[in-house]
Amino acid sequence: MADGLNRVMLEGFPGYSVDDTGHVYSTKYGRERELKPWRNGACGHLMVALMRAGKRKHMLVHRLVAMALIGLPPEGKPNVLHRDGNPRNNTLGNLYYGDQADNAADMVRHGRCFPLEHPEKMPRGDAHSRRRNPSLVLRGEDVGGAKLAANDVREIRGALAGGQGPSAVARRFSVTPQTICQIRDGRTWRHVA
Repeated sequence: MADGLNRVMLEGFPGYSVDDTGHVYSTKYGRERELKPWRNGACGHLMVALMRAGKRKHMLVHRLVAMALIGLPPEGKPNVLHRDGNPRNNTLGNLYYGDQADNAADMVRHGRCFPLEHPEKMPRGDAHSRRRNPSLVLRGEDVGGAKLAANDVREIRGALAGGQGPSAVARRFSVTPQTICQIRDGRTWRHVA
């Protein structure tokens, strides 16, 4: 486990803790383990599922780290911001509290947004933030609920090239024949070579 120097129990979530490197741990059910976060939608923030009073609660990792290690947000500054603009970097030194104006300015500074008063300055083509930071785009197995992994897609392409039909390949991988045809035709999983 990647154990940070400063580790704190989460208030309101008994049996859970966070460290200053942005990892969340569970000591529930008799053993300690690091929780595996997932990326939340297009913005890419990491989330974990915590249990409280028998109910599952999805929580943003950067908010958990900030509340546990920085403290409660100051009056008028409810947002947790990332200094480097990377929503997956949840280390303590990268997080700070700000208001909505700070958040909007931060998004403009990091190229994730454009000022609304100047829509003509919206980045397009190679200047767009998704082109400059392709790692922020969710693709393939990074998408929640993906049934296939990159190695599966390579196997599927090999099976199709070897003469197997889409229906047979679909049954083998527990997906629909349409999914196999989309992979074959390059409509999905284009990023896998």
